[in-house]
Formats: sequence, C-alpha cells, structure tokens
Amino acid sequence: MKFFDVKKNIETAVSPVYIIYGTDDFLIKQTISTFKKQILTDFADLNFNSFNQETYNANNILNSLNGMPFGCDKKLVTAILPQNASKDDVKLFEKYFENPNPTSVFLLVVADKNILNTQKTELIDCEKLSQVELQKLIGSRLKNFDKTISVPAANLLIEKCDYDATRITTELEKLPFYNDEKIITTEVVENLVSDSFDLNIFNLTNALTKKNSDLTLQILKNMLDHKIEPSSIFAAIASNFRRMFISVISKDLTNEEIANALKVKPFAVSKAKENAKKFSVKNLKRINELLQDVEYKFKSGKMSAINSVYFLIFNILSV
Repeated sequence: MKFFDVKKNIETAVSPVYIIYGTDDFLIKQTISTFKKQILTDFADLNFNSFNQETYNANNILNSLNGMPFGCDKKLVTAILPQNASKDDVKLFEKYFENPNPTSVFLLVVADKNILNTQKTELIDCEKLSQVELQKLIGSRLKNFDKTISVPAANLLIEKCDYDATRITTELEKLPFYNDEKIITTEVVENLVSDSFDLNIFNLTNALTKKNSDLTLQILKNMLDHKIEPSSIFAAIASNFRRMFISVISKDLTNEEIANALKVKPFAVSKAKENAKKFSVKNLKRINELLQDVEYKFKSGKMSAINSVYFLIFNILSV
C-alpha cells in the first residue's frame, strides 16, 4: 500500500507484520507514528519497542514480538533491518512471518524489499512521493495554518526541495508566516526557499555543458554563500562528468544496465548522455583526465578545495 493509504487501512484492520520499504525518512517516520497512534491506546511506553541500526539484534526483536502486551490489545515493535543482515537473521524473520504473534504488530524497515520473502506480510511503499502526491501533502499541511498555495508555487517548492518530503515539511513551517496573504505564491517560495544541493549541481552542470560562464559562476557563488563545502561541489561535478564519459563509451549497454553499474537512476544516465552530446568523446576523456589530476592535487594537499573547484570549472569552460 502507499503511504497515504496507511491510516485508512489500519483503522479497518491491523495485520501482524508490515514491511516498510523506501528511501524517504519522513514517510517512514510518519508511518510509524500513525501506527503508534492507532495501536498504543494504553500504556504506550510499556507496549512499544524500537530497534535501530545500533540496537539491532534478531533474537531480541523476536523475543519482544513474542511477549504479551500490557493493559492493551496489542504491542508495537519496530526494527530496521541492516543491509548486511545475515541470511540466518533473514530466515528467522521469515519463519516468524509464517506464524506471527497475533497480539504484536511488527514494522520491519528494509532498504530492499526483495531481500526477504514478503508473501505473508503487508508491504508499505515509502519511496519518494510523486509530484501529485507531494502537492496533496503540501495542501494538507497548509490547512493547519489556514493557508493555501498556488499550483506553480507548490511545484516550485517540490523542485527546490528535490522531491524530499522531509525538507518540504520543514519549509512549510516558515512559508505561512512570510505575509498575511491566504495564498502562498511563487514569489514567496522563491524568496524563502533555497535550491537543494542536487538541484544546484544539476543547474551548475547544465550551465557548464552550455559553456555559460556567467550562470556557472553565479550558481557557484550562491552555493558557496550558503556554506556548501567546496569539496562536496567538486565531488558532485566530478561524478556528473565521469557519468557522461562512461555513458558515452558504454555503447553496448542499456541505460538501465549503466544505471545499475553506477548505482544511479536511469534518468541520470539519460541526462548524462544528453549533456555528453555537447562534447566530443576526446574532450570528455580530457576532462576526466583533468579530474583525476585535480583530485590528486586536492587530496595530497597541493591545491585547496576552493581552488580545485575554480580550476576545474575554468578548464571545463575552456575545453
């Protein structure tokens, strides 16, 4: 089920085991919060156990699940399954899924739902929300402030926050107080919300590939003014141009295959190929050789991080 369906679903009936998968921490936390409100009606502290990466122990989790609730119909147990969890641990959980304790509700957070057999469980999708879903989330949150937002303003907010629900909800704590108007406009969003790191790098890379030196330096200055580490900017630029080069020379592979090898989404590979068209293969090779040289000088202390960024950018602009 999707995040927005959770509340309605568990108000009707609660299953003993749920697998929460996805990359959006905000959605995961909100999902757990929804279960706590629905299940822990009495003696909440005594009927809730949570295991994070540091406290994870499969046997302790199962012992907690098999315990009885106190003064309440059910107890709630949440756990994060480490990516390096052993096969034995996975088998222990799968065995529990076959015959779960009916007085316990188990929320298991996983990075990859395919790591275990989920046939006997309910799945909760906490991947990043779509634009339409985020618009719904924004509208719902703003009702608490008796405010609305124009569609262009909502879309701008989503873009600036890189579809990150956590950051969007944080920004929504301040946007309603910018003025007394009932509707939040694009002007308000533009004035109060800074671009995300990924969006800045996306725009910076586009400006670089188009050899737009003024826009490139403007974006870079804005990032530095917001105290973004030069080393992070260098690493992101380097990653994008390496991706361009690899995408161009890997002619026998599909976008999906390249994406899997680089551990990025296929869209990133498509964009890399599009940007790569603005350079010859020879020049992309030169840029990647330059990256290695500048990276070595930076890491060996022969060039500062800030100088490395400017040196790299001016050289790419001149290719």
